[in-house]
Amino acid sequence: MRVSNSWLKANKAASPTNRLAQMAPLARTLATQLLNWLAANDQPQINERYCSKQGRYWEVYDPITQSRQTFDSEQALRVWLEQRYYESK
Repeated sequence: MRVSNSWLKANKAASPTNRLAQMAPLARTLATQLLNWLAANDQPQINERYCSKQGRYWEVYDPITQSRQTFDSEQALRVWLEQRYYESK
C-alpha cells in the first residue's frame, strides 16, 4: 500500500502528538492558575513592569482588599508594604 505525501502532510497536523503540543500552553496556564488558587495566601502579588513612556513601575495586587495599585518608585512600594504590614497587626 502506498501513502501519498499530501495525505501524510494533511494528517500530520491532526496527529495526537501535535494536538498535545498545541494543548501544552493551555495546560500549563491552567496548572499555574490551579496551583496559585490552591496556595492562595494574603501576600501581595508584585509585578515589575516597564513602559517606554513611564519607565519602570510596579503593579501590586492585594488579595486582602482585592485591589490593584501602581507605584512609580520602589521606595513608594516599600512604604506601602510597611504600612500594610503594620495595619494588619
